[in-house]
Amino acid sequence: MVRHRTRQPSAVLAVRGARLAVILTGMLWAATQFFYPDVAIITGAVGVLTLFAHALDGVSTAVGIDVLGFGEQTPLSRAILEIAHSIPAGDSLGVGWLFVLVKLAIAEFVVLLFADYVASEPTEGYLLLGVVAAVGLGPGAHNLILFAITG
Repeated sequence: MVRHRTRQPSAVLAVRGARLAVILTGMLWAATQFFYPDVAIITGAVGVLTLFAHALDGVSTAVGIDVLGFGEQTPLSRAILEIAHSIPAGDSLGVGWLFVLVKLAIAEFVVLLFADYVASEPTEGYLLLGVVAAVGLGPGAHNLILFAITG
């Protein structure tokens, strides 16, 4: 990410972004428990971690793009942000909201998809679901640390 300009201390925004990720994770996990109770039981804490990791990545990217003026380097993420910019709401809401929705939808889909695998092969299933969580947690944590350091 490339930094441009900010109004609020970056560390404060990092904490607020992490809080929002926790809230979004809670809402999505509650929906998972309501609509797919078996998936919630089977995937358990690793399912929650996967959702949180990708919520953190999505929210921290949105904060970095819309609030702090960073740029996105990943081509697929940049394409999603460009699509959001072309939507009329992109100017008033910013472009990060679509990225957050896409990240949450993909994470939820993966948790749903892995539930049967976790049930049949728990060791491998949890391990692979944990890898999916790490793919979101790494960039999300990196973004928050970057915000705090550049504060």
